[in-house]
Amino acid sequence: MKENPAAPVLSEGRVLGVAAFLALPIAAFAPKGMAPLLALSSLLLLGLTYRQAGSLMAIFRQFPKPMVAVLGVFLVYATLSVFWSINPAGTMRSVLGIGLAFLGGLVVVSTAVRLTKTDQDFFERALVAGGLFGFGLIGFELLSDTAISRILITLKGGKVFENGSYTILLNSGMSVAALYVWPWLLALRRRYGNVVSLVGAVAAGGVLVLGESEAPLLALAFGFVITAAAMTLPGKVSALPGAVSKTAIIAIVLAVAGAPLLPGALPDPLTE
Repeated sequence: MKENPAAPVLSEGRVLGVAAFLALPIAAFAPKGMAPLLALSSLLLLGLTYRQAGSLMAIFRQFPKPMVAVLGVFLVYATLSVFWSINPAGTMRSVLGIGLAFLGGLVVVSTAVRLTKTDQDFFERALVAGGLFGFGLIGFELLSDTAISRILITLKGGKVFENGSYTILLNSGMSVAALYVWPWLLALRRRYGNVVSLVGAVAAGGVLVLGESEAPLLALAFGFVITAAAMTLPGKVSALPGAVSKTAIIAIVLAVAGAPLLPGALPDPLTE
């Protein structure tokens, strides 16, 4: 009898799983490492696609068309802003960085929707483990008066003030944690049921409450309201995203397009 081939050491699910596991610790203690994490994950996913299909077009064809269109319009307008920017070179660097981040995000999203069952299982297990480890680490950091951050500052040669507050250093991590909550809870619910998912929601919410920044908590609250409404009133809520998104897009486009005209419309503080 022929034995089943061993699972590949490197696969799409393993790449996404490792990235999901590392996301919260990196965001909390080395937020600038999120960009390299996204870049490395995207390059590995592109390499795996090329190895399997012999062409990168296989993954490019999976890009969500509406998302590509919206991001494309944003990048075009961002590029045009060079003409009224006070620092054109800096603006172009920002546009390039944002464009690469968008591309990396599209690669990750288009790969995630076509994972095999084995890869999806690995990814979900890594996502659950990453949430347990990440939220536990952030919770310990907040309850211990940022003990880990103080150690890291000392290792870098910096000076730690005994009476100083360093919880602001976790703001980036808290923002990522607010985004991490919902996929983490969905994975918990699929694998372990509603009770475990509810316990996870309470624990994650408690960690966010401990932080100084209110933005992640507000995002979590809005996400909860929308998710609850969608689950309890699917027929009535399903029509809202289209209308809301169209209104929001029009408002954002008008606001951004009119931004260059605002300085001229404001009174001159030196003469008025």
